Amino acid sequence: MLDSYNLNPAYGGFDRSLSANINYRGQWTGLEQNPVQLYANAHLPIYLLNGGAGFHIRTDRTGLINRTEVGISYNRVTATTIGTVSMGVRLGMQQSRIDGSRIISPDGVYINNIFTHNDPILPESNISSLSPTWTTGLFLRNDYLDMGLTISDLFPKNINVENILLANNTLVSFYTQIPLTVNNVEVLPSFLVKSDLNYIQTDLSLLIKSGNIFGGSSLRGFNDNSFDSLVILGGIRLSAHYTVSYSYDVGINALRTATQGSHELHINYNLNKLIGIGLPPEIIYNPRNL
Repeated sequence: MLDSYNLNPAYGGFDRSLSANINYRGQWTGLEQNPVQLYANAHLPIYLLNGGAGFHIRTDRTGLINRTEVGISYNRVTATTIGTVSMGVRLGMQQSRIDGSRIISPDGVYINNIFTHNDPILPESNISSLSPTWTTGLFLRNDYLDMGLTISDLFPKNINVENILLANNTLVSFYTQIPLTVNNVEVLPSFLVKSDLNYIQTDLSLLIKSGNIFGGSSLRGFNDNSFDSLVILGGIRLSAHYTVSYSYDVGINALRTATQGSHELHINYNLNKLIGIGLPPEIIYNPRNL
């Protein structure tokens, strides 16, 4: 709801100035080796190239698997009869690491200073591999809605880490948000659907902004097999440049008995200044020549 560029490279520059984000998310806290994600990104419009550009760095740890990714993006913006259309691509590299010291095998021996999996394939220390990543995106903005479509890492299907195959993080997503104004209050309903081509997950959200404060909620899931959490979000614009927000995921599936929910902290910096616009100065007409 707060950082469309994180998902879609075609959004680059649509914050109208240099925009930087830092995000920390701890999911399903209370579970051992729970998923933890930390990312930072920045993007800005490049008017001379009729588009936007940005970069990101992300680390994602789930259990004994840790992925670190860096990438850059460019998107081309075009004015059309249906609104402003942007097409973008993000290219990067990802390091995938497996911590073999966290593996426990059925035939392993882990007593009296002996540590062995008794398995010729499973590693007993850290192993890693580098692989390319890519994301393509399409974004539309007009007076009535924002809409975006992204496809990430559709191939290869697996990443080879010293003869151990890790599934690649394929993602296809569709997002739309409708901006409304009610008594000088911004009301922003939105819908996000994501798929790894095997499963589908949805987020139905509502964000309300009034002055320098905002808040909202999101329902993740649509049936008994996909319901995950009810997200409660709030934030404040501290100044013309800084905005801070926090969200808490209240579990609504069977995991709620074993976790303490999910926590997410987000910080945005916006320069709030047109940079590199590349336009000539305003023409001042000389009345003597009229």
